[in-house]
Amino acid sequence: MAIYNQAFLVINGALIQENVTVETSLSRADSDFFDMREGWIGIDASPAFRTISVRNMIPRTGAEFNFEKACLDKVRATLSIIEAAGGKGTTSQGYFTSVSRSIAVGQNYSVTFEFRGTAQDFS
Repeated sequence: MAIYNQAFLVINGALIQENVTVETSLSRADSDFFDMREGWIGIDASPAFRTISVRNMIPRTGAEFNFEKACLDKVRATLSIIEAAGGKGTTSQGYFTSVSRSIAVGQNYSVTFEFRGTAQDFS
């Protein structure tokens, strides 16, 4: 694994430029199972999902993708993450669950969003 790495984002086939921080996690909505005699006995087998958080993304030409419209309209999108060092990546189909903008004097304009979708490993 590279010590320094950059992630490239591709949304619906279009490369999104200049992202600063990409965080991603795999989660499951498992429920605990309990038995009156033995107590905790395990978890159910719920499906996994991937959460992708992109912070401080500086759109190359304003915004190549209308994140707010996609969030409001619940548009299903395909988001891919590709690591620059090594080329590993993952693709997820899902929805934008939050979008925020940061605009201030002396600061770069940036967009931050969260996306939740299908789960695949980095390969």
